[in-house]
Parts: sequence; structure tokens; C-alpha cells
Amino acid sequence: MSNRIATLLVLALAASPAIALADQPKTGDLDQRVRCSAIFALLARDQNLKLPEAAAYPPMDDKGKAFFMDTGMRLFAERKVEPGTVRAFFQGEVDKFQGEVVAAKDPKAHFDAAFRSCQHYLTEVPPAPAR
Repeated sequence: MSNRIATLLVLALAASPAIALADQPKTGDLDQRVRCSAIFALLARDQNLKLPEAAAYPPMDDKGKAFFMDTGMRLFAERKVEPGTVRAFFQGEVDKFQGEVVAAKDPKAHFDAAFRSCQHYLTEVPPAPAR
């Protein structure tokens, strides 16, 4: 499932114009943003699967996707990552984080703490345009 997320990112980045968040000032550490993108992607997956524990978190639909895409664009721009290899950045972080959660004494608490450390990034994402 996480391979699908990375594939969708690559396709979306290739097909979409620059999103509004890309014009925002660059704040925060890109490595932390990659980690947070992975956390948001895993949460979005769980919300799409309607897992009960995912309902306790804010929806990851528009803001999570926009943040994920912006992070991918920053990888292209700042790290000169090729579209074919950006998947590996995200996949590696998804795998690493999933391993941390599984190995944690309290997986839910570990996920909660990781999400809280990333949640502030969602406030940087402008609201989605009215549909």
C-alpha cells in the first residue's frame, strides 16, 4: 500500500502545476518533512480504510496531500532528486517509521507522539479552494 502512495506522489507531481504551498517560505528541516509526509500518508491510508483508530486524528485528505506533494517538490528542487528516485525517499521513511511503531513498547503512544511532532506543519497548508 505504501508503494502506491509514493507512486501516486510521483504521478501527481508530474501532472500538476506548482501548488500554492511551494510558494511559501521554506521553514523546517526537509528530512523532518519527509518523515512527517510518511506519517501523514500512513494516517491517510488508515483513514481511507476507515480504521477506527484513525478517526481520532484530523482528516489527511486535502492538507495531508498538499503537504506530501510540497515535500516531494522540495526534494526535487533542494536535493535534486530525480522523479524516479523520490519514491525511495518516501518509501524508506515509511518503512523506517512502521518499524519504529512495531518495535515500540506502546505503538499507539509512539504514533501519537510522532503525529503531534508533525501536526504543526499542517497549519502551513493553505485551505483548499472551494469546490
